[in-house]
Amino acid sequence: MIKSVMRTWNKLEQMVTCFVRKYLMFAVLGMISSCAFVNMALHAGAGLHYYCQEECLKKALTGPLLPLDKDIILHIRKYWIDPPAPRGSYKSDFPLENPPWASMGNWVDSPSLHLPNTRDPRNLRREILPHTANFKRGTFVEIGASDGEFKSVSLYAEQKLGFKGLLIEPNPGEYQELRAKKRSAYTVNACASIYPGHVKNDLWIRNTPVNLPYLLYRLQKSSNRLVKYVSQEDSGLGRTTPVQCFNVGALTIAALKTTTIDLLAISTHGGELEILDAIPKAIKINLLVLVTPIATQDDMDLVKALTEARDLKPIFLKYNMNIFITADRVAKA
Repeated sequence: MIKSVMRTWNKLEQMVTCFVRKYLMFAVLGMISSCAFVNMALHAGAGLHYYCQEECLKKALTGPLLPLDKDIILHIRKYWIDPPAPRGSYKSDFPLENPPWASMGNWVDSPSLHLPNTRDPRNLRREILPHTANFKRGTFVEIGASDGEFKSVSLYAEQKLGFKGLLIEPNPGEYQELRAKKRSAYTVNACASIYPGHVKNDLWIRNTPVNLPYLLYRLQKSSNRLVKYVSQEDSGLGRTTPVQCFNVGALTIAALKTTTIDLLAISTHGGELEILDAIPKAIKINLLVLVTPIATQDDMDLVKALTEARDLKPIFLKYNMNIFITADRVAKA
């Protein structure tokens, strides 16, 4: 009798042990699968430092992270955005009204908004000033900020008009120079996403000889772009580095805590229209500067569709310089 009971007990013990082992095995496999799934979901946004755990899992299971996801915005604000230097920290070696590159291309070969049949010998600032001056405590976002100085569209608005802004520059080397300039703007060493979400991408950085004349050196050094927009013949002239790209809407809210951009400048040597298209309509743009050639009728049709969807009207279209303002301000121009 005792032996029978012992055999029964041993069988039960073995069954329980087997069940526990199988349960643990499935639990471990489940955990590994979940981790792998979350990792894959976040790989598109590599560099997010796994900013959340349970919340990330829930969102990864329900769909991709949204452009204006509140946790993404908080993460960007905490880990990516660098603060502005105090007002007065930036010191210029040239008059902001007449920078050294004022005679380069569109910076001089542009008709004045007030005198459309004449050429303005100063710079592009004259194309933008009549409009930016109307914004009190204005905001700006400059995408492709380079060193924060060379051919900057936002520099005058920041220094002379008191605009608060965000400078976006993905090139680590250029970003260090930008920070050294001590601009009174928030900055971020990341790229603007050409997709609605937040993704990892590859940046092409040109190898620039240091013995070039200053303006040519600056022009080449600031010509970095996403690998997608590098021609085959140019690919060997530079190197690539991985970069984190965030949606411009999320970057704007994270840095400036607003959904209104009074001056948006996009100069990325490729992908400008994709960046504009990816910005959620919840972000209002009052003045847009697109630094990109509109070479074909298809390009023009796309630009028209993207800008009209935001109630933006063209006030200047020439070469690679395209300026738009909101329809209600066109009559005031």
